[in-house]
Amino acid sequence: MGPDRLSDLPDVLLIKILSSLKAREVAQTCILSKRWRDIWASVPCLHFDNADFSRKLSAKSFERFKNFVSSFLLSFDETYNLDLFHLSCHGHTYFYDNITEAVRMWITQAVKYKPKTLKLEFSYCMYLTLPGSLYICDSLQELSLSLKHCLDVTPEVVYLPKLKRLNLCFLYIGGKCIKNILNGCPMLESLSVESSLLITKDVCFGNMKHLSMIDCRELNVLSSCVNVEVLQIWSSYYLMDLLKGTVQNPMIFHKLKRLDLGTCCMNCAFGTLSSLLACTPKLETLILWHKCCCEAEVRGQCEENKSQNSRETIEWYNCKCLKEVQIMSVEDGKYDTTPQLVERVKQCTKGLMEVRVVISYS
Repeated sequence: MGPDRLSDLPDVLLIKILSSLKAREVAQTCILSKRWRDIWASVPCLHFDNADFSRKLSAKSFERFKNFVSSFLLSFDETYNLDLFHLSCHGHTYFYDNITEAVRMWITQAVKYKPKTLKLEFSYCMYLTLPGSLYICDSLQELSLSLKHCLDVTPEVVYLPKLKRLNLCFLYIGGKCIKNILNGCPMLESLSVESSLLITKDVCFGNMKHLSMIDCRELNVLSSCVNVEVLQIWSSYYLMDLLKGTVQNPMIFHKLKRLDLGTCCMNCAFGTLSSLLACTPKLETLILWHKCCCEAEVRGQCEENKSQNSRETIEWYNCKCLKEVQIMSVEDGKYDTTPQLVERVKQCTKGLMEVRVVISYS
């Protein structure tokens, strides 16, 4: 047997290596040498995943997982602070009914270690009320919740003074709730919401720099985010209505530099899109995800794509900072309408200096 070179490494490097492993693998390293027994309990990045305990999920494997997480957190060195606490649970709802109280206890315990990043990820529906201590954790800089619609997100008191990034997925979020969250996060710079029902009436996004909304219902957001620098809106069903609503109530997006829109027929939306661009004087990058779902597709063109409108060209001319237009085509039919869209974009950007048009198919 060769020499134990790993144990010769300084603690800083050993901890960095262990931080790249999941929690169960970290705990298993204690059998490697006596020195490792003290190190594993001070790793700053903890990722617990019940899938590591059995390929075939069962009540027995869930019980082993529950016992492991509970004992691990109780053994963790309380003098250390966490960089990351990540909890992943996969399996049938039946198992979750037996674990919800344990999850609350784990989160409560994790908050005591002052994590910078906390991620909760559940692949099946469960009803879970998060502990109030999570919403007043003064160390959190990033919070990610992906919990399949059944999370009770109704905090009355929210104060996360250092939170900069908030990611929400598969949630129902009422207007009062999102107001409480935004008001309680004075440093929030980035908000990402995916596959959620977000009610945002009369909500102000303040000085937020990055806003991403993917497949969300009730997308009443543009009127509340005039200060964002990066805006991503993906919604197959609501994007057209969102754009039309914004044009009917025009406002200037003074700071917007990057706009990412999809997925819809951009030929049909072109006039409305042009009116929106007239309100983005600082825009540098425009990304359009194009897919024609119109009946006109059988003729190889959209009804609104018969002629170039001079008003559209004038509106695009207001984007004097525009450097690149990316057209991401997801066309899968016999008649590809992407070339017509590309031609319209090129015509509208003729009067602008050094605008690059990039076309990609996916």
